[in-house]
Amino acid sequence: MRATARGWTAVWLVVFVLVQVAAFLVTWQVAVHTELGQWVDTVALTGNRIGQDRIDEPVDRILNAMSVVSLLAATAVIGFIALMRGRIALAITATLLIAGANVTTQLLKYGLSRPDLGIDLARIYAGNSLPSGHAAVAASVAVALVL
Repeated sequence: MRATARGWTAVWLVVFVLVQVAAFLVTWQVAVHTELGQWVDTVALTGNRIGQDRIDEPVDRILNAMSVVSLLAATAVIGFIALMRGRIALAITATLLIAGANVTTQLLKYGLSRPDLGIDLARIYAGNSLPSGHAAVAASVAVALVL
């Protein structure tokens, strides 16, 4: 009975991964490769600039705190916690989760193209913002802590 439950868990995990990959591809296609998607991105970034004088310093402080060194420190602390609890496999899993999520994000960021649709000429040379590296760091560390 237990082997059957594990088999179904593996099947559901594979289905979940496929659904997530499909959702990412649809989001990327709509948000990056359509005029409407790039227009919404431009509106959001423009709206972000409104009131930026008040929040610029705290936001910069928080985003700059998410450096490679702080990511490595967080990964080491999470691995250490798992090892102290005697969970070697969990320490390895959490470390690989953080590393894998962030490496994948950087590879996708530079591997995915953002066509110039003439919507925001200032962003042409800024590079791709999808997927977000800051969001990947925060999410991967949060999930590793939950594990």
